[in-house]
Amino acid sequence: MPTSFSQTCPTCGRTLHIHADHENQRVACRHCRGAFVARQPSKASIARCDWRTAMMRRADDLLLRVAKQSELASAS
Repeated sequence: MPTSFSQTCPTCGRTLHIHADHENQRVACRHCRGAFVARQPSKASIARCDWRTAMMRRADDLLLRVAKQSELASAS
């Protein structure tokens, strides 16, 4: 059984090496802090990702993070 697997961050698109113990858990990308559920891809379930959908998902996540940071800054 492998001890880690690779997954692409849905926010920034970087490839991450995730420890197998974290599979099916919510993790955060160490590069952009984007949160997602770690899932080990199986050869049978790998589907082509529509790049437009992926880009919109990344944009939505970035906008939410900026809004949260703005709220925190105005509350201080």
